[in-house]
Amino acid sequence: MLVLTFDRSVLADTSTTLAAGVGSVSSTTFSGNTATVQLSGVSDRQTITVELDNVVGVVGVNSKVLVSMSVLICDVNQSGSVTNEDILAVQSHSGATVDSTTFKYDTTANGVINSSDISYTQSSESDSLYPDLASPATIVTRAANPHAAMKIESGWVNLNYGFPPLSP
Repeated sequence: MLVLTFDRSVLADTSTTLAAGVGSVSSTTFSGNTATVQLSGVSDRQTITVELDNVVGVVGVNSKVLVSMSVLICDVNQSGSVTNEDILAVQSHSGATVDSTTFKYDTTANGVINSSDISYTQSSESDSLYPDLASPATIVTRAANPHAAMKIESGWVNLNYGFPPLSP
């Protein structure tokens, strides 16, 4: 799921697609100043780009909004690779209730944080988004508007996106 937060209310778009990567867009909903994009079939160890076309806001239309996000299951600290730090983080949350702040530690995505998540994270140690780079970038983000500010939260992408001013 991607949650994009705009600086003003948004009403709709003409289409939302996966412009790059493996997966698909299931649906897009708009409420107030947010657009929520439901994704399905997104593969591990890749960077996806979601494209929203003709986003209609209260003051105009943005012809194209592009948001890129890297996906690496078990990389709970978003370092670009699964390390002992990720294993320790999952271990420290074992038994915690899964909610909007702890869901990233539920690496098996079964609704509980337990020994299965620890084992899965351990088995994923050394997985990397960038196997050929010594110091990977954590998340790749891009927007069609260079003035857009991007905020990444674990598992959610909040795009603070400004509409262009109205012409006089």
